[in-house]
Amino acid sequence: MRSNSANAYFQRGRLSLQRELLENALADFNVVIKLSPREARGYYRRSEVYRRMGKLQESLKDLNRTILLSPNQALPYGSRATLRQLMKQYDKALEDINLSINKKAENPVVFVVRAEIYTSLGRKADAVQDYESYLRIAPKNEEWFAAERALSRLRAGKKN
Repeated sequence: MRSNSANAYFQRGRLSLQRELLENALADFNVVIKLSPREARGYYRRSEVYRRMGKLQESLKDLNRTILLSPNQALPYGSRATLRQLMKQYDKALEDINLSINKKAENPVVFVVRAEIYTSLGRKADAVQDYESYLRIAPKNEEWFAAERALSRLRAGKKN
């Protein structure tokens, strides 16, 4: 690409990420960061690439940088909570998801994420409450039915 426009590389990186062309996406987001090191979006998208590649520590570093550059956004905290959940850092994941919720996260899925974290921490009553909150506010789609099944299993005392 001849353009020095960070936006052009960003858009191409997004397309590569959607197509699971992770090496291409990584290269483009590296250029975005080089051209616009004070913009959070390059770090945020690169963190997604690293997560999909299984490079969780690198993903965490980029999410930390994203939050440093854009501390008032809810989405990076939710993403870091999900990543920390994958890393089995449940207490830190809970802190992050609560920050995301407190920053007025618009996506009701944050309640499912927090319910899953509560379940991992053995806090069944809190998990049930969050699943119920999600089911009250979310549209009835595939995720809704999955949350409903998870709530039923939790109430029945089953793990999966």
